[in-house]
Amino acid sequence: MICRTTPVLFLIALALGLSHGLRAQSVTDQGFASPGQPYVFISPLKTINPVNPGLLYGAGIKWPAGYAVELGHLRLFEHIPRAPRVEDNRGNRFHLSLRRYLNKGEQTTAPTPYIQLRTDYLRRSHRSVATFLPVTDTTELFALAGYQDSIRVHTTTLTVNGMVGFEYPVGRFIVDLSIGLGWRWRRVRHSERIRQEDRYASFLRAEEWFTRNEPGQEVTFNIPLDLRLIYRW
Repeated sequence: MICRTTPVLFLIALALGLSHGLRAQSVTDQGFASPGQPYVFISPLKTINPVNPGLLYGAGIKWPAGYAVELGHLRLFEHIPRAPRVEDNRGNRFHLSLRRYLNKGEQTTAPTPYIQLRTDYLRRSHRSVATFLPVTDTTELFALAGYQDSIRVHTTTLTVNGMVGFEYPVGRFIVDLSIGLGWRWRRVRHSERIRQEDRYASFLRAEEWFTRNEPGQEVTFNIPLDLRLIYRW
């Protein structure tokens, strides 16, 4: 209960801070009525992510009021190096974020801190060789040892995160480092199984942390960490 409640309280506090800034900011004086500054970004860190490696890129708009709205897309790689039993990995993740700069968007060469609300939606599908234990079987040895089956695993994940970070200008680019805490809902289901009624033996594979093959759904906390390169016009 504590693990689930802490991210929720953190997100509520962050949302209140963002809403207070929106009410206090004048839209007629260097606010949202002014032209926004577009930017694009790419995340090198996501290419070595141990669970969902891929190419993360996107674009956004930053306003003089000190706010930014961003859309991002993560295209998953077909192969996860640390999970040899995962093949034909397919999937996409999309995110939408609202960012508030604590210096109200002033141009500076010093690190610029910010707070951010971000939601991610991921759909993933991969093929994996998994071990199953028969629920009913006449052979005792077969029931204890189980059997292996090549299956397709479908994963849907939704996260809502509160994040803090800073941007540091480096020439014409900006280095963006952020970390956060949030809530994550995940659902996993199987298809193309030989016997749907048998039990998945997750405890037999140490790489379960990478494959996430166990069917079911769960709600837990999320700790996003990201390093990105931004280019603004």
